[in-house]
Amino acid sequence: AIIPIPKQGNVNYVSYAVTNSRLAYTVADPSSTNVRQCGSCNPPVIFTNFHVRFYAVRLRLAGARLLPSKPRLMFTEAKGWNAGITSDLDGWLVYTRYHTNEMNGGSGWQLMARNIATGRSEVVDSPGIEGLAGQPFAPQGARSDGRTVVFTTYAQRPGGAQGLLETYDLKTRKRTVVALGDKFDRWNYFGPSISGATVVVQKVY
Repeated sequence: AIIPIPKQGNVNYVSYAVTNSRLAYTVADPSSTNVRQCGSCNPPVIFTNFHVRFYAVRLRLAGARLLPSKPRLMFTEAKGWNAGITSDLDGWLVYTRYHTNEMNGGSGWQLMARNIATGRSEVVDSPGIEGLAGQPFAPQGARSDGRTVVFTTYAQRPGGAQGLLETYDLKTRKRTVVALGDKFDRWNYFGPSISGATVVVQKVY
């Protein structure tokens, strides 16, 4: 199946997650003024006059064909917040939101979990939670199995920022440090996945 994504001007990051029955994706909706701005200027231009909209498409198999439904708007992010979906399972959408047009980090990010049915949102991680407010450390990957979010991040420790592998229970809201990495310029965990009590993660130097 082909699902067209509208042109988006300079705020052109599209993210998605897919299951057997649904595709969730983001589309940025900038104003026309953003098209005339430069995304690679020095100093860089920070776009703020846009919204990211989250859509869902139901997927159905008919013989050998995959039939998508019409896109349904789930919700719209606040103005100026870009977002990247990392997983969509059992009704929970996990994504990272950035208060810039950059998707590779910054000091204004939040790792979010949102219940699609109820609209309940949880801030799973942020620089403030980890004691790194004002420092440009971004999440190094996050996934959910619909019950628990697993993610890699950095936290302030004696001697500087240290890598962490953590989990967040979506029912109890309990955070657990699963494993410690090293200082941010040495090695850390990256790209975790979770299924029940099993976590798989890369160790990146």
